Amino acid sequence: MLGLALLVGCNSYVILPPDGQGQATLNLILPSGVTSQSQQTAPIPGEYIVTFQKASDLQKLSGTGVVITQPHNNQALLKASSAEELRNLPGVLRVQPNYRYQKQLTPNDPYLDQPWEPTDPDTHQWYLDQIGAAGAWNDPGTTTQVKVAVLDDGYTHHEDLKGSHLDLQPIGCNQATGERCLNPADKNDDPYYPDESLASHGMSLIGLIGATTNNGKGMASLNFNAGQQAPIQVVPINIYTPSGSSSTDIIARGIRTAIAKGAKVINLSLCMSSGGVCTNTVSDPVLDQALKEARDAGVVVMASAGNNGKSFVAYPANSVNAVSVGATNLNKEKATFSHYGGHLRLVAPGQDLLVFNGRTDDQRSVQTEYMLNSGTSFSAPLAAAAAALLFSKRPTATWDQVVGALIHSGDDLTDPTLKDAKFLRIDKALQEIGGNPPAPPALRGSYQAHVTVSGVKVNSPVVFAFGTNVANVFSSQTLESGAYRVRATIEDRYQPGKTIYSCEGTMVVAPDDSTTTDIQCK
Repeated sequence: MLGLALLVGCNSYVILPPDGQGQATLNLILPSGVTSQSQQTAPIPGEYIVTFQKASDLQKLSGTGVVITQPHNNQALLKASSAEELRNLPGVLRVQPNYRYQKQLTPNDPYLDQPWEPTDPDTHQWYLDQIGAAGAWNDPGTTTQVKVAVLDDGYTHHEDLKGSHLDLQPIGCNQATGERCLNPADKNDDPYYPDESLASHGMSLIGLIGATTNNGKGMASLNFNAGQQAPIQVVPINIYTPSGSSSTDIIARGIRTAIAKGAKVINLSLCMSSGGVCTNTVSDPVLDQALKEARDAGVVVMASAGNNGKSFVAYPANSVNAVSVGATNLNKEKATFSHYGGHLRLVAPGQDLLVFNGRTDDQRSVQTEYMLNSGTSFSAPLAAAAAALLFSKRPTATWDQVVGALIHSGDDLTDPTLKDAKFLRIDKALQEIGGNPPAPPALRGSYQAHVTVSGVKVNSPVVFAFGTNVANVFSSQTLESGAYRVRATIEDRYQPGKTIYSCEGTMVVAPDDSTTTDIQCK
């Protein structure tokens, strides 16, 4: 709970007399010295996400000829020939590109797309032994069902996936904006995988998380607790257009849908791409804000580190509000394709994993095929399933407790490229969550802001990494209208107590409106 929530009804903290309530979003704008924008990524041409100071400013554009799509509070996707054209509109606070995101490509390994053969020893599920699945299956504490949202290309029907292991219940899809939709890409509640020419990437992830286990067929997953109700239910959210691409605005809507669905874990097996290579150097404030909203809601986001073998963790996995997951091979060494570096939190098996071969047809038939596949895309869902089991055993666990348990219980590896990461051990993590697991260690190159609003401390963690230029403090908080004094100090998390930057300004909350305030730091 934000300390700021204490402001509601406490008029003594308001500089100007209140006149009703409004929705407030607060951000800190960081100096150029903290940001890195050297590498360019491929935005969607002519599409920009525009943040207005107030929702009423956005509403005033209706009927002016400006092409507005996907409005959300005081933010909308606008189409124009240039960003400068939109910056000149009245009430505009900030303009950013609508960045393009892609599924993480899989490398050309020997068993890629080779059908699963029960008589072939190379296709057995060796990776479940390595991560301690047997200990999880026999843990009597995983009795609460937990939702895991898989933001990918949807789902298909499969023989080894009970219908009850999927949550397809709508929550009020807004077909005009795509908010609260299970298919925010097409703005509807049908996340079924549409492409008949290729196997579904998302179904491979869903199988690793939720495959029916102990049923005498197919593959096993962590979704089993010795004959009781399966502890995991998957929420498939389709974030890809028919062309196979996604974008900032679609992913942000998907994250908000997952939060509204009550998911405790989100899987993101994707990256921001630059020339076909996952990148980490372009800031995406809109997606950063959605990831912060997830963390503030206690939702753990597992994100794949990247498949180009680079010595950095790709975005959004490198966000401090996500948990990055890299890939290892059969020998617990870094898979050749996996990204690595100081922002890598966890590693899990990701080479030659048995997964669903989720194809589709017009009849939406039940599929019966399996295959081997490789990539950090498939390491992340193993970690997502593990996080879900920790919430199942301890439903009131916090973000810090779940992430801390996963990291502190993980195995150290001898591979020098993975010296900062821990190997996933769900059996040990389940023991850890039963006690008082410490918070995860600070990431290298990460910062923390200590924020007060009219003297009241904001308790929600405001942490961010090198490369960020807009740090979200909170979003859509209901406050008394009026003006509030905002003060913040920023410190390096590796040098606590030493102030690097300070920020000060005024946040004005308009009655019956949604406002965003950016406070400049220096």
